[in-house]
Amino acid sequence: MRLVEGRATPHIGGMHPRLISAPFALALSLAGCSSSTHSVDAPALPARLALDGAAFYPESLTATGDGRLLVGSFGAGEVAAFAPGATTPATFIAASPAVARVLGVLADEHAHVLWLCADDTATQSPAPPQLRRYDLATGAFQAAYDFPAPAFCNDLALDGHHDLYVTDSLGALYRLADGADHLELWSHDPLLAASVAGGFGANGVAVDGASVYVTSFNDNRLLRIAIQADGSAAPATELAVTPALVGPDAVRVQGAGTLLVVEQTAGRLTRVTVGDGHATTLAAGLDQPTSVAVRDGTAWVTQGQLGHILGTVAGPPALPFVVTPVTL
Repeated sequence: MRLVEGRATPHIGGMHPRLISAPFALALSLAGCSSSTHSVDAPALPARLALDGAAFYPESLTATGDGRLLVGSFGAGEVAAFAPGATTPATFIAASPAVARVLGVLADEHAHVLWLCADDTATQSPAPPQLRRYDLATGAFQAAYDFPAPAFCNDLALDGHHDLYVTDSLGALYRLADGADHLELWSHDPLLAASVAGGFGANGVAVDGASVYVTSFNDNRLLRIAIQADGSAAPATELAVTPALVGPDAVRVQGAGTLLVVEQTAGRLTRVTVGDGHATTLAAGLDQPTSVAVRDGTAWVTQGQLGHILGTVAGPPALPFVVTPVTL
């Protein structure tokens, strides 16, 4: 990332990369995942999924129709795959010089593609961010899409027309129209940017019907942007959520009018009812969770522990890195 045209490099997990030696200022939960939210009569949870290596740091994950889970690595720049029923991962996309950090990953089964956000948090000569496309069956690289302005590619969602929405945590939302060969700026609404210089703005993204939902990390916002009849973005509106979200990261559609939100700072997986903004905790005590994907009625949550790699949490991470199941 670069400080170009007055746009500051954002915080990662709430912290600025140039300040990673600063004391950790966010109250992140370091406990293991609590099972107290589930009845003793509930079906047994699947086993948690352990990831290989001390540098994986899972950031995002996606599920496929055949039951695979694909997990992106912020630390190693690779993607791991868990086959249906497997608890041991295989490498799906190997680390390469072209990808320093993997953030958002999204399985696009209509196009047989895995979309991926590639970023670089190096403070010296970082590589420019890219949206990258891989074959969903083999992991073979297919194409890369550059951003038309300085950006931080974070998360991905598809709408009913098969247009791809991409959050830029510097404060924008891009779109790759179905069949297009370039990204276009879709929304630059002020609510997408953090309210403090160098902050971390637009983060997770989900599409439900004619609305796009975006979380804003530092400002604890959940935003809704209507897709207008001509395909353009309406002004963003902030949804009032009670209790308030704390460090919201990924957001996913669970059903009509219902969202799943990962609260990285609070260490929670939360269900939000859009109509009244009511928030229900589904799991607490997660270790800096970053994303969620649903497979067979189970929400799988990455416990990213990104504070350790960024120097904002003292000491080594708890190993192995895990993807934790939560029954919905």
